[in-house]
Amino acid sequence: MPNARMLVAAVVLVCATSACADQPQGACDKVAGMIAGPIVPTEEVAKEIYVAVAQGRGDKIDSEDLIKVKDDGDHWSVFQWSSDAYSGQEGGGMLEMTIAKCDGSILAHYSK
Repeated sequence: MPNARMLVAAVVLVCATSACADQPQGACDKVAGMIAGPIVPTEEVAKEIYVAVAQGRGDKIDSEDLIKVKDDGDHWSVFQWSSDAYSGQEGGGMLEMTIAKCDGSILAHYSK
């Protein structure tokens, strides 16, 4: 789990500095003492955060599973669409996340 936290921290830190300087800053409010957002400006960053958290939790990410990222305005909705979804197989739910663009906060749950 510490490795996943370090990866998420690294992604956020890199994106908050020069690596994402060319990205539009959007409508994020500047909070005194904090770096200016958006902290998660692109679909790719949201996907990397999803993968880091899922792997840190020990969730299975198959190469056959497709990770989808949906732009929902102020946040990204990220989830896996399993190749088993159409097979009628019963099993555990897939991890879904809502990742705030401005501050990088994450809400997560499992759904079927």
